[in-house]
Amino acid sequence: LRDVIFNVGNASLQLSIVKEIYNLYPTATSGDIHLIKTSTSSHDVLAYIMVKTGLVSCLYDEHANAASEMRDSVNEADKIGVQHWEDGWVLPGGQHEFQRRIKS
Repeated sequence: LRDVIFNVGNASLQLSIVKEIYNLYPTATSGDIHLIKTSTSSHDVLAYIMVKTGLVSCLYDEHANAASEMRDSVNEADKIGVQHWEDGWVLPGGQHEFQRRIKS
């Protein structure tokens, strides 16, 4: 039963992510949608969201080292992310290529 609930929850999460991406970028190709979906639903991104929203406290007890280590990693990721955002996208073509494709 646990596996069935996991699969239903995972499928629901994927569906809601794809629906939101499609509503935001209706002219995006299936490849663009797949790339955005994959990057937004990766384990790293979901862990980041858990830490930023405070849901990480539900995973670990109050005195666990793992929660503070996750927070430290998130803070470091924030610093690196800001630097990469200021330098431009890491993906070939970057933001301008993506915007060009969704407008055509």
